[in-house]
Amino acid sequence: MKMIIDFSSPKYDEHRKAIEKLRNKGRDWDFIKYYGKHDEEGLQNKLELLQEDDMIPEDLNAPMWLAIVEFLRELADREQLIEEKIANNRILSRRQDSDLTIPSGTLSSWQLYKNRLVGQGWTRESVRDIENTTIGILRKLRLETDIPIKGLTIGHVQSGKTASMAALLAMSADWEFNLFIVLSGTIENLRKQTEDRLMSDLKTSGNLSWERLNHLSLKSGSSHKVSSLLLNKGSRERYLNVCLKHSTRLNDLNSWLREDGKKLSQMRILIIDDEADQGGINTNDVNDSLAERTALNKAIVELVKIQAEDGSKPLSINYISYTATPYANFLNEASQESLYPHDFVAVLNPAKEYFGAKQIFGLENNEYYRGLPIIREITKIDRDAVNNIHKGKEFELPQTFKDAIHWFLLAASIMRYRKYKKPISMLVHTSQKQTHHQIFSDLINNYFRSISKKQIIEACRGLYETEQKKFTKEDFEMEFEAYPNLEDVKDYPPFEKIEEELKRLIRDYPSHINVLEDTKRLIYHDGLHLCIDNCSNNRITEDLEHIRLAYPDPKAPNYPAPAPAFIVVGGSTLSRGLTIEGLVSTYFFRTTSQADTLLQMGRFFGYRKGYEMLPRIWLTTDTEEKFKFMATLEEELREDIETYILEGMDANEYGPKIKNSPKLSWLRITAKNRMKAQKKLN
Repeated sequence: MKMIIDFSSPKYDEHRKAIEKLRNKGRDWDFIKYYGKHDEEGLQNKLELLQEDDMIPEDLNAPMWLAIVEFLRELADREQLIEEKIANNRILSRRQDSDLTIPSGTLSSWQLYKNRLVGQGWTRESVRDIENTTIGILRKLRLETDIPIKGLTIGHVQSGKTASMAALLAMSADWEFNLFIVLSGTIENLRKQTEDRLMSDLKTSGNLSWERLNHLSLKSGSSHKVSSLLLNKGSRERYLNVCLKHSTRLNDLNSWLREDGKKLSQMRILIIDDEADQGGINTNDVNDSLAERTALNKAIVELVKIQAEDGSKPLSINYISYTATPYANFLNEASQESLYPHDFVAVLNPAKEYFGAKQIFGLENNEYYRGLPIIREITKIDRDAVNNIHKGKEFELPQTFKDAIHWFLLAASIMRYRKYKKPISMLVHTSQKQTHHQIFSDLINNYFRSISKKQIIEACRGLYETEQKKFTKEDFEMEFEAYPNLEDVKDYPPFEKIEEELKRLIRDYPSHINVLEDTKRLIYHDGLHLCIDNCSNNRITEDLEHIRLAYPDPKAPNYPAPAPAFIVVGGSTLSRGLTIEGLVSTYFFRTTSQADTLLQMGRFFGYRKGYEMLPRIWLTTDTEEKFKFMATLEEELREDIETYILEGMDANEYGPKIKNSPKLSWLRITAKNRMKAQKKLN
């Protein structure tokens, strides 16, 4: 009789850990089984070497290793099934799933990307979650279909939405989707940021070869011909086009795709509409069947139903919109031709480390989510001062703004003291007008030139004492109980420990990023980089300065140390899409009457691992109240979708219910011309 050993017993804790270490590093089960060797003898030799280095228990031999691997593998398979069921409970659809499975090959695009996420510090739980959600979405798509599949994926602002998109691109590429079109943003530098990020994530040495396709057009000068694409079954080529949401660019893309009917008929196309509530919504009269669509919306609709002049169609088209603020997508139109998500609605859950609206601002009438005490009020006196500065009537920074600068200096000094290596940022967002950006940039410069370094240090010391009392580690633990590894959250160090870093930070006056004349390489220093991020600064000045925000390339051999510090002044370009790295101080004065726009402006949402106690946000009480109300509406929307999912309803049957409130007099869900299909209910 075969002896059954309970490997879950504490007796085998160290044995399991030896194997789980490999699993946590992203190794697949085929590698783990023989530890990269080919047979049991090779495995035994490997284990003996590890035992000599005291890295594994002495009694862990090859047969026991293989038995424990099998035990853990079966356990993981059971967990996987449970997690996949949970992931499917985040998808509103009665559409039958395909039989596609998670790609398991070591050199598959998905497994390579998965390993990349692990290498970037993603927790095993977060990687599993993105894997299960992605396969859930992929099973709603079709490799061959005459009718376009249309779905919507709802994320959170700054919560890793691009990672989810990359995961879907990778997994679908493994399943022979061959052309990927990402509609990204209305600003070119954000489009380029998305393109570079996705190509960096996907273009690795594996089973597939990824190629980017730029500015596709039939006009002279286009570097790609559709006839040159390798799209036959079994080809390892995969093509990515990140297209600006501009009607001319999209019309050029449509013409390019239609040029060769034979090639079009070989395409399995996946279209991802990033920030789908921006740009592509039809704001013309959706209730008038004779009304023309807006140019951009029409171009996207034409792309989704594309066919060549000879009648040829792609093997399949799957269109998935991604957004954190889906109100316009739901409330605008739902005709069969429209971009409405007829086939499914998926909900992404951020990792437990995510600082979102409900964590920062709290929820109305909810004792569990009261909000973190990191919001600081911009007083009425200072509100008036900011307005007068914009009008050229005042020329001194208000006290709350000085506090925001001083806190940035403190937070950056703390992070440098802790050997933090990535960029650290302060965001100044007072207006969308570019003249106002220059005014505030000049005032910041003047402030550092008009005050002694001793005065700055003393102001920082006083603020530090105050802030340590306003927000304690106990506050964090009480208000963010779900945060993983609370014991690892670092408390404030003594001021004396960070004083030298503070002195180094303010040793020189703030400056723009310098540029080497011969190579045009950007040069970073250990002081303050002052950046003005708007479209007027898309150039290098005669003084060889780069004014617009440009973080250093993390792969560059000359990456700056200590961590580079940036004060970023801007408006519209900072409102959506652009990630502000290491954001610890925000001075946010802009306001809007549209809830979806306001939520997207929250660049302070995101992940703050390693500096959880340091973010601060300066707002007016009016804006803070709007964010709290928006957080509550967002939570209710997600709860509403979950209820529909549990009741087994279909995406076509879903209609979000937005409660009436007196507050909607000063905060609309979205613009009126973007929700023309709304209905009032008693």
